[in-house]
Amino acid sequence: MERPIKRILFVCLGNQCRSPMAEYLFKQILAKSQNSKAKEIVITSASTGIYDGAPASRKTIEVMRRRGIDLSGFRAKQVTPELIDWADLILAMDRRNKKAIIKMFPDAAAKTFTLKEYAGNGDDLDVEDPVGQPIEQYEKCANEIEDALIKVNKKLTGVLEMKCPLKEGEVERTQKYADELNEKLKET
Repeated sequence: MERPIKRILFVCLGNQCRSPMAEYLFKQILAKSQNSKAKEIVITSASTGIYDGAPASRKTIEVMRRRGIDLSGFRAKQVTPELIDWADLILAMDRRNKKAIIKMFPDAAAKTFTLKEYAGNGDDLDVEDPVGQPIEQYEKCANEIEDALIKVNKKLTGVLEMKCPLKEGEVERTQKYADELNEKLKET
């Protein structure tokens, strides 16, 4: 029997743009979740490159600030054998970083995916690196990551978190419906 996924490592080349976006966006999604499973998930991010101690990029900090997330104190860290062993799931931002992880840590192959691959995005497996691009590319990158993370959250917790706010009373009706569905699933 598979053990539940409780520790997630997001990985990109520099740990200055995409993987910190994924780490903090997913923390935000999980913090807003009504599902108790979400509260059990621990997340971090790391670099496959040599950027240990570097801050998040200026444009990453700005894009995340617009989403209510402060990355001004964030510092990149390199992936280590300890982080790989710690993680139940490793989500790379693109195929290149997935291959790098598997090359460095072959035993981690079964738990290493691209973010979009794990989210079920078909053939679109890479979140393109926005480094050197205008801030609009960073926004596009954050949106892509968030969309994939909503799918990952559903996969991990069994609950679809909605991006738009619900009207008064809809939360209770939606939760009641979800509870009823869960009870029916248990019966089958």
